[in-house]
Amino acid sequence: EIYKLIDVTEPALKEEERLIVDILKSGQKTSSELYWLFQKSLWISRRQISNYVVGLVSKGVIETRLIQRGNSSGFKLIKLNDGGV
Repeated sequence: EIYKLIDVTEPALKEEERLIVDILKSGQKTSSELYWLFQKSLWISRRQISNYVVGLVSKGVIETRLIQRGNSSGFKLIKLNDGGV
């Protein structure tokens, strides 16, 4: 019999999550950049993309950081976790 080797350390990713990871492989992005690049490939709402980002953070695949600029609301930087994927 032929057995398929599965890397159990890599979380199973949905198509949308893989797209986010692929986008981030070229470097960190602001949330706006990520949404724009994602929607060029697959149109879903910003809210849905945000939900996938939250899921990837909880799986430890990516990390986010809020950058404050003075009194403005700031922006979110999103990048692959230092361990990568």
